[in-house]
Amino acid sequence: MATYVENHNGCTGDIVPPISLFNPYRLNTNNWVQTMIDLEAKYAVLVAKHTCGFLMAPTNVTFPLSPSGRIVPYNYTVDYSPVKGVNILDEFIKSCNKRQIRPVLNPMKMLFVWIGSK
Repeated sequence: MATYVENHNGCTGDIVPPISLFNPYRLNTNNWVQTMIDLEAKYAVLVAKHTCGFLMAPTNVTFPLSPSGRIVPYNYTVDYSPVKGVNILDEFIKSCNKRQIRPVLNPMKMLFVWIGSK
């Protein structure tokens, strides 16, 4: 979601948008896949987790807070958004499989920059 933040050049707590902004109430992964087919693509790529941390699937991941060590859930996911209970990654893969196009789940958008670097 930080992709849409003006002057975004890295991830800091100051620029991470509130999770309530993520509300794809008209989500249709079949439509996404149809677009890839129309483009004659062999693969459909979805950024599964943005550089700044938003995850398109539910998770049970926890981590310790510094310096207290208190364990907290990773809460920058669809499960904490207005579309709680929707697993976008799963829906995307099912849509791809149904139309026989290969799904690619990129763990973060920066990966393609590194692969393409000289």
